Amino acid sequence: MSALPQAGHGDTRWYCSKHVIFIPVDGTIIAVNCASNKRFRVATEVVELLTASSGGASEEELRQKFPHLRSQMLGLLQDLEQSGLLHKGEEVPQSPKEWALWSSFELMVQHQAHEGGLRCSRPEWGPSPERKDYPDKRRTQLGNIPLPSKEFGSLLKERRSIRDYTANVPLTLTELTAFLGASAQVSGRIGRAGAQTTLRPSPSAGARHGLELYLMCRNVIGLEQAVYHYDPFMHDLVRVGEWNADTDDLMDRLICRSAMLQAPPDVAVFITAVMDRVLWKYERLGLLAVYRDAGCLLQTMYLVATCLDLAPCAVAATTGPKMPSFVGAHPMQEIHVASMALGIPAHRDTQVDRCLSDSEASV
Repeated sequence: MSALPQAGHGDTRWYCSKHVIFIPVDGTIIAVNCASNKRFRVATEVVELLTASSGGASEEELRQKFPHLRSQMLGLLQDLEQSGLLHKGEEVPQSPKEWALWSSFELMVQHQAHEGGLRCSRPEWGPSPERKDYPDKRRTQLGNIPLPSKEFGSLLKERRSIRDYTANVPLTLTELTAFLGASAQVSGRIGRAGAQTTLRPSPSAGARHGLELYLMCRNVIGLEQAVYHYDPFMHDLVRVGEWNADTDDLMDRLICRSAMLQAPPDVAVFITAVMDRVLWKYERLGLLAVYRDAGCLLQTMYLVATCLDLAPCAVAATTGPKMPSFVGAHPMQEIHVASMALGIPAHRDTQVDRCLSDSEASV
């Protein structure tokens, strides 16, 4: 039996690692291997070579594409392989398989958390105001409605994402008032006046509380169908948008389809983050801090909704670069980080046995 011909170097296919990103810094380019968080200053032609091998390329193909590197191509490829920027043989290496689960950007954000901390020098312009003000908008003042008394351990056990709503019993303004007050209302301040640090039901990095709540109220007894902003300082709802075809589309696309709901909820809570409230203080940790703040707020909202026997369902999908007009901010200044659908669960198909009634408090 004759021996099979052996593949030479020219037959091996080389692939740029899926975990490489390029960052321009001071007129040069830094190639980052996000899997190891190693960084290399590279020439433009190396960037071009790595880009050309993103879909796989043989040594000979790369020699033809970069003839001025022909004599040093093999050594250059081996150096890039040693750095982790390039690998050979398979598009996705079998080992370590864990890295195949991650995108380069996810790894970069995770690595930034290791280096995060307070800014050594704060930007001169300072953070955004601690609250969004709407001096010319119509407001609905909310009352002080305490939650029903329930055992905390049972709330943790009963907490669920509920996607089925009753068609007979809409949410009431009283229930929405109690939900917002117990989930997000400012209860005090921390530190000196003007420090922009507040006490609220859910924690926040540095007590910065960059999150804002917009409510798409489709069907709430005692409240006109519209879009509202919740002011946690004044504990009121500011009407920031009318209900129209765009609102219906946003509710369907962002909430119903993303959360696999059979019917739209009475209310969708649209949660954004005013980024420089947090980034002004936290440097590379800022985005992760915002995501963690959003998780804390969602869990708080879940527990409050469970206490009120409402149907909550968090929605992870976010809008694209074009933000809804009711946000009224540049998409680089205020980003959408989460949403929550809220309604009356299907098992509550009558007005009887509601945890709260409109007779209990005036709103």
